[in-house]
Amino acid sequence: QQQQQQQQMLKSVEFPELSSERLQVQRSSFESLNQQGEYKNWNDFMDNELIIRPNNTKRCVLNETGNSKSDIFNCACDPFTPISHPSDRWHRWHETFVNQTMNTTHNIQVVFLGDSIMERWGGTRFQGTRPRSGYREEFEKRFSKATGASIEGRVFGSAQDTSQHLLWHIENGIIAESVQPEVIWYMVGTNNFEHNCSQTPIETYVSSIMEVANRIHHKRPNATIVVQGILPRGNTMGAIPLGWIHQQILLINKRLREVCEKHPKLHFFDAPKAMTANSSQVDTQFLSDCVHPSQDGWRLMGEIIEAEVQSLLKIRNSER
Repeated sequence: QQQQQQQQMLKSVEFPELSSERLQVQRSSFESLNQQGEYKNWNDFMDNELIIRPNNTKRCVLNETGNSKSDIFNCACDPFTPISHPSDRWHRWHETFVNQTMNTTHNIQVVFLGDSIMERWGGTRFQGTRPRSGYREEFEKRFSKATGASIEGRVFGSAQDTSQHLLWHIENGIIAESVQPEVIWYMVGTNNFEHNCSQTPIETYVSSIMEVANRIHHKRPNATIVVQGILPRGNTMGAIPLGWIHQQILLINKRLREVCEKHPKLHFFDAPKAMTANSSQVDTQFLSDCVHPSQDGWRLMGEIIEAEVQSLLKIRNSER
C-alpha cells in the first residue's frame, strides 16, 4: 500500500506543462533517492535537499485545534499530494455536497469548486454552519433553472481549503459519478498563503493549482475546465493595501494563464479589474474584508462568469 501511495504521489501529470521543469527534476531526484532508501517520504527529502523551500523557511503548519501546532503537513511545499482535514465538520460538509450531486434529478451543466470564496457564493460560511443572506440568491438567479436561469449549476466551496484540500475533495468523489458537467470551474490558492509559506516559489503554487486541473481532467476528460485566477487581496483580512501577497498573486495568475493557453480543454478566467480601487488598494465595495467578495462583488463577477459559461457551452454545442 505504501508503494502504491508513493507511485500515486510521483505519477507523471497528463499535461506536460502543469509542473515546472524545476519541479519535475526534483520529483525525479526524490524518486531515485527513495528507491535507494535514502528518504522515506517527500517531507524528509525537502527537509534535507531544500530545493523548493529555501533555507530558514518554516515548515508548513496548520493549527487545527486553535491552541497547538501539532498537525504538521506540507501545504504549498508538496504541491501534488491531497490533504484531508481532521475536522468532522469539514468531512460532513464534503459528504453534503457528494449527496447533493448523487441525488439530483437535474442535468448539471456547470460545477464551481473552491474555498470560502466559492462557499459564500453558495450562501454559507465555515463549511455550511453560518448562512450568508443574499449570496445564494445571487448564484441561483444565474445558475438555477428553477429561478428562470438558462444554465443549471452547483457551487461547492469549503472554508480554509488550500489547493491540496481541493485535490482531496476531487479524489474522494466531490462530483458524483452520475454527474457529467460540461464545465468545471474552480478557484483556489489564496489559503495557500496562510500556512507559513511566504518563501514558497511561484512555480510551486502554480503546480499545485494546476494539479487540480489534472485530477479533474483525469476524472472528467470531456469537461471544459476553467481555472480562475486568485482574487486580489491584502496580506491579511481587512488589510486594504495590496502587499507582497498580491504581488505573488499577479505572478501566479500570469503563469496560470500561460499554461491554460496551451491546452484546448483549459480556460483561464481573471477577476475584474474593478476588484481593486487602484494599483495599491483593494476596493472594499467589492471585496468587503479585502479577501472575500461582497454581494456587490459577486454581482459584478457573477454576471461576467455567467456570460463566460454561456460562451463555453455554445462552443461545445457547435462542436458536436
